[in-house]
Amino acid sequence: KLMNVNNNNAYEETDIDFYEIIKVIFLNKKSILIFSLIVFIVSAGITFQISNKYMSSALLETKGTSESGLSALGQYSGLASMAGISLPDGEINKTDYTIAKIKSKSFFQDLLQYEDLLQKIYASKSFDSANKSIVYKDRVFKNNKWIKKDGFFIKREQPSYIKAHKVFLKEVLSISKDKETGFINISITHHSPIFAKELLDLIIFETNRIERQKDLENADKSLEFLNIEAQTNTFSVTKDAITNLINEKLNIKMLANTTEDYLLEIIDAPFYPEKKVSPKRLLLSIAITFIFIVIHITYLLIKYFSTKKNSFLASNG
Repeated sequence: KLMNVNNNNAYEETDIDFYEIIKVIFLNKKSILIFSLIVFIVSAGITFQISNKYMSSALLETKGTSESGLSALGQYSGLASMAGISLPDGEINKTDYTIAKIKSKSFFQDLLQYEDLLQKIYASKSFDSANKSIVYKDRVFKNNKWIKKDGFFIKREQPSYIKAHKVFLKEVLSISKDKETGFINISITHHSPIFAKELLDLIIFETNRIERQKDLENADKSLEFLNIEAQTNTFSVTKDAITNLINEKLNIKMLANTTEDYLLEIIDAPFYPEKKVSPKRLLLSIAITFIFIVIHITYLLIKYFSTKKNSFLASNG
């Protein structure tokens, strides 16, 4: 037993020569080449099963017409101070507000009111270029009905908007603010290049429509209050302040009713993408092949040095 221990120590103390590693690779170059070719062909076949995705993008600028959040309250600060009321002071960045709005669950719910939008976002599998139509996942959406497996039974169940919203943020929507210009970069990625562009158009349209409608309603409520105050208040300074506020609200109503790009103005419009953005099949196949080559060479080296060790131990046993 002592002799075996000494033999093991003697073998472990011998250096593994780099030349031996090159030698093993050279001796097995034919098998490595064949293995690499097989892995590359198989990985290429697998990547071709991955559906193409297309991306439509747009560059947008936020306009100063909307009176969202605390910025709207700031207009009442003068009148409120006369009444002894303190309102929060501060200006919300409209670009940050718009990005947060588009990413919100409430905005996504508004989008889902449009027909077929939920299944196009949640159940899309690929795109039929011949028919210009989306192919859906059979296990999720089939024959215009939602399907969900529940144990040994199958029941139709439409996913919640919260579940669909997670998919929307993770796989479909990308939105950010350019730090230098303050412009909004927004893109939609989808199996269908047609739907990618149409959804982006819809997001821009809905953002403007919702903000326009909200400001119109707020302006109407404000005008109703201000008109009552104008009739009851006798202080000339206060009346002047009220008149100014009424003019501002009327101006908001005018802009909301006459401006199409109310909150978002298009700098670079959405487009129908012609080229896919993913998958990068060649790069993916090369990466997979490289990983398996490393694994294969590691296996050959372990096998070689294991055999060499056994031979060494046998000769000194």
